[in-house]
Amino acid sequence: MFDSYTRGKPEPIRVLPRQDMLAIFNGRASFEDGVSRLIGAASHSASECAVLYVALDGAALEDAAANRKTLGLIANMLRARVKSGALAYLGEGRFGVLLQGVSGRDAVAFCRDALSVLDGIRLHWQGEVLTVQAWIGGTMAEIHHDGMTLLEEAEHASCVAHAKLGRKLHMVHERQESSISVQEEDAMPGLDRSQRQGLLRRPACI
Repeated sequence: MFDSYTRGKPEPIRVLPRQDMLAIFNGRASFEDGVSRLIGAASHSASECAVLYVALDGAALEDAAANRKTLGLIANMLRARVKSGALAYLGEGRFGVLLQGVSGRDAVAFCRDALSVLDGIRLHWQGEVLTVQAWIGGTMAEIHHDGMTLLEEAEHASCVAHAKLGRKLHMVHERQESSISVQEEDAMPGLDRSQRQGLLRRPACI
């Protein structure tokens, strides 16, 4: 169970028991270190690995008790959808996800499915119906194999996703320095390629 958000300080780096091919990490530093080790040791090539930054906001996270219930629901939803890779709760409504054995299009499909589920959350709480807003940034692990760098790139991509109208998703294909999906690029009207890349290198927006 993801419960690191109830602690004031991150735990020492450790891997919790695996479920099939899924590793669960506690906190950002543990996830970054774990991603580096998993990519280095995996039978999959680095180009078949994607790191995602799943960001959440909304009324269902504002109440402390509802926050815990909502995050537990989201953690279980993500856990059920990752066939091979890793998960971690990073704090403040943010999750890190490593997908292994996927193409860029597979990673985009995973994100679209996750967003559809997250956007559909309706938490009945104390006479109210609480919802969640979600956006996802991600990058393929082609050039960088370091977990810290990959998570930072995914976080920067999430800033681009957050600014979009419609489906809030932005995936980066490092080798080509462009977005995997033309449809995702089209959601950034009026920006040329260099301007889009500049957005990805800005500090985290949240």
